[in-house]
Amino acid sequence: MKPNRYEIRISGTGGQGIITTGILLGEAATIYDHTFAVQTQSYGPEARGGASKTDVIISAEPIDYPKVVRPNCVAALSREAFRLYCRGLDESVVIIADEESIDGDETIGKNLLRFPICKSAIDIIGTMLTTNIILMGTIIGVCEVVSYPAAEIAVATRFARKKPELNLRALKLGYDMGQSKKVGNIHVSA
Repeated sequence: MKPNRYEIRISGTGGQGIITTGILLGEAATIYDHTFAVQTQSYGPEARGGASKTDVIISAEPIDYPKVVRPNCVAALSREAFRLYCRGLDESVVIIADEESIDGDETIGKNLLRFPICKSAIDIIGTMLTTNIILMGTIIGVCEVVSYPAAEIAVATRFARKKPELNLRALKLGYDMGQSKKVGNIHVSA
């Protein structure tokens, strides 16, 4: 049975595009998959370089409270974000982490999934500016909380004037990485 509500926390360092990732997931869910979504955000004391996070809730029904209470998925792109948001979670929470953001001996839950997100942005796509889009693709690939076509349209629309093909390649790269460690089809449908 598919859940009616799916809660995602995406975290990293200010300047990594974390907030944009949350907005894009919400747009993909509401505009193109026709479900309900809400996105909230929080920054550290610094605009760039400090911790930042965005919470996204996607639901088949109207959402009455906009904050993540029990995350189904937590994603981290930095060591600080991993320390702040990925410890002490229930074992059922899917944790998606950039492999460089965690220590090699880290053993948090059975659902800790490590991906070369930042490394792939540089080595495969050619720019760190696509890290957040690779992360978005990875989340969708692992959790399938929104459809890939909806995500493609959201990314293409958002970046229509700023290298849409580069960002679509990044989305596909992340999606393929996520699909390789998929935990199940949990797409929220209206």
